[in-house]
Amino acid sequence: GGVVGQANAKITTGGNSGNILIKGTSSVGSQLILGGIAGYARGAEATTNSGNITIEETTTVQSETRIGGCIATLQNNGVDGFTNSGNISVKGTYNSIVYLGGAVANPQKPVKNATNKGAITLDAAITASTSCGVGGILGYFSTDASDGTGTHSNLTNEGPITVKGTSSYTIYTGGVIGAINMSNKHTNLVNKESGVITVAMDEGSKGNAFVAGIGGSYLGARAAIEFCKSQNRNLFEKPQIIFAGNTLSSAALAEAVALCE
Repeated sequence: GGVVGQANAKITTGGNSGNILIKGTSSVGSQLILGGIAGYARGAEATTNSGNITIEETTTVQSETRIGGCIATLQNNGVDGFTNSGNISVKGTYNSIVYLGGAVANPQKPVKNATNKGAITLDAAITASTSCGVGGILGYFSTDASDGTGTHSNLTNEGPITVKGTSSYTIYTGGVIGAINMSNKHTNLVNKESGVITVAMDEGSKGNAFVAGIGGSYLGARAAIEFCKSQNRNLFEKPQIIFAGNTLSSAALAEAVALCE
């Protein structure tokens, strides 16, 4: 992390403005957990990162890669107030699951009051055994809570998101949250017009690309793909690129999810 690698305590009012660069090759079965403030923290409030994060790595045996603008892995309570304006770029070859979030890569508790203004880029060859998540605010969140404590609120992304390369499994890309596996309602999740999402997977990619823009626009990415290829490219090429969030139809959304399973 830009301030601390692992904090077994709550971080309050933390800041980083230094750039972070990681390059090299890893063949050891391990995790790459990196955040602009901390790689791992048991809680955080009022954290700000303005430094750029650049990862250029080749991994042969690695379980997970988690990169967050402020925090990579966040547990317990006090997950309130995150601001990232640094650009995040992840390139290379990864034999692992990749979670990439503008504010937090993989929170274990709901996040409140987070903003990302930095550009997020994933340009990699990924061999993963399950899906990956790339989000303007959160990469992946799976904790469920029937009492309502699992509610995210006031999450705003203003930075563009670009995903390209190859993947053996589905990459979920969202203007606010990449992948989420929970039933709770969430409030005030916004992807602004500047948060343009561009997904351009290589033809050799076997996995699907599931793209959802919450409150923003997917038209730029779709127009570019259809201009360079065809409106019917999903019938002839892999990976399939499926857009969601451009209709209020629950049937259309269910169909898009089914296509990605």
